[in-house]
Amino acid sequence: MTGVQTCALPILGVKQLSTGLTQPYMVSLELQTDKLTDWDPSPNGDVYTLSFSGGNILLSGDFLFLKHYPYFLGGIDINTKQYVQFPNVYTVHSIVASDKYIFMGGDFSHYGDSTVNGLCRLKRKDLSFTHFNHKISSNDKEAAIGMMSLGDNGLYVVGYHSNMFNLVAGAGRQNICLLDPGTGHLKGWTPPPFNGEVYRVFASGSDVAISGKFGLMPAWKRYRLAK
Repeated sequence: MTGVQTCALPILGVKQLSTGLTQPYMVSLELQTDKLTDWDPSPNGDVYTLSFSGGNILLSGDFLFLKHYPYFLGGIDINTKQYVQFPNVYTVHSIVASDKYIFMGGDFSHYGDSTVNGLCRLKRKDLSFTHFNHKISSNDKEAAIGMMSLGDNGLYVVGYHSNMFNLVAGAGRQNICLLDPGTGHLKGWTPPPFNGEVYRVFASGSDVAISGKFGLMPAWKRYRLAK
């Protein structure tokens, strides 16, 4: 579950409902009654994440169609149920939103005609593309973004486990970094050295927690989770 509107609650990854009905990958429930609504975008594959922009809902995942609308990223007007067109991008693993922007990270190199190397930014008010020069790379090559989280200090970014990054603007990073959400510039924060891999990041206010496959951070024994 990654998003709530005032009247309905979308839930991801649903295969079979308690009512006995099968509605794969996504459903919408009324907040007050828990009843199933008739809103059904009918993705034909897994939905990884969603976000809201005004009256639109953005969905991304491992699907080729929302009803008959193609590609891995789709938008839907909640009231009219009309589809919002986006450039064709490959799998989007994470969508996070601030008051001004929507950030999308995944396994794609371009958004339309713009080179974005796995991470792009849209204006929240109209979903238009806005340049975000993050300079994340893997041995000076493209990297895929797996998960992001916004906190008081900025945008935390983690690389996708099959294509992690180790450089940001020429500075060494161990598959996790903190970016300025306005400029895309690398910020000075970095977690203590650790032996292993980071897969997820969760920010709340000025606190941040990371999880993955690592043992020590820095001298305290941890098992797959650290704060």
